[in-house]
Amino acid sequence: MNLRTILIVSNLPDNAIEACEKTDMEQRLIKVKLHTEFNRITISVRNPAAEAPIKNGEKFETTKSDKKEHGIGLMNVEQTVMKYGGECISSHSKGFFTYSIVIPL
Repeated sequence: MNLRTILIVSNLPDNAIEACEKTDMEQRLIKVKLHTEFNRITISVRNPAAEAPIKNGEKFETTKSDKKEHGIGLMNVEQTVMKYGGECISSHSKGFFTYSIVIPL
């Protein structure tokens, strides 16, 4: 496993866990999908989120009080994915946030 994979695979679930900690126990469910198709790998993480994450330009805003030390994880994921010719897709619908990346193999 290379560094780019570790960065992506560790950051997305970490963010989902933090989001779940802000929800009621019965709503806590994280879905992770990983599949390859057409010589591409797709990683998708879905978690409950009562409110849509706020995006300031191209960067998601952190909800943590120490803004200088936080809020760079998804930016690092996006930079890594773009560096390797991939794309990032995010959506918020019906109380769930989904973040997916697609990278050529």
